[in-house]
Amino acid sequence: MAHIAYTGGTTGRSKGVMLTHANVVTNVVQSCCFTNGGVAEVEDEAIVLNELPGDKEKYAIPFGTGRLLNVTPWYHAMGTVGYLNNVLLQGSTIILAKRFEPKAFLEAITYHQVTTVGGAAPMFHALINVPGIEKMDLSSVKQVRSGASPISKVALEKLKGIFRNATVTEAYGLSEATMMLTSNPAEIGGKTKAGSVGILRTIQRFAL
Repeated sequence: MAHIAYTGGTTGRSKGVMLTHANVVTNVVQSCCFTNGGVAEVEDEAIVLNELPGDKEKYAIPFGTGRLLNVTPWYHAMGTVGYLNNVLLQGSTIILAKRFEPKAFLEAITYHQVTTVGGAAPMFHALINVPGIEKMDLSSVKQVRSGASPISKVALEKLKGIFRNATVTEAYGLSEATMMLTSNPAEIGGKTKAGSVGILRTIQRFAL
């Protein structure tokens, strides 16, 4: 067992979910490859991420170049798996915010030239309502990732307008699945459907 993650307790008291190292490692590798490209390979009993041909054109943040501003607590699955282990595997720099204060958070993005911003929907709802946000230079941000709860369609469109250089995506996960379970495509130009989380698939029906 790697750690015990406690559920949100929406149907009663929080329940401890026992997650194994295999759960955590697999989820980190899969979500890392999904959000930043590349493929995982085993070399000398170690997991190594290698970029695939064309990934530099599909994904805006190559391995080893990202800068994440994190305010998500590391006692939460999104924090410890998504914005700690996942980010370290990408070779990105993590900038820690002690607490979330919307205006200071935006100023930190500009100061540190942050490339990735991630968190829960209420955080983004607060950010888009900061006075003067339209005048701030947020051009360094290439990825905006949200989870834990849905973002309203109005707020989602505002985010896309504010972070003009970024791919804005939503992801869905749960404690029992370690962390991220499904997500909108993170590559540049990936097709998404407003109000959904996942990848568009064409279902072909066969006559029996």
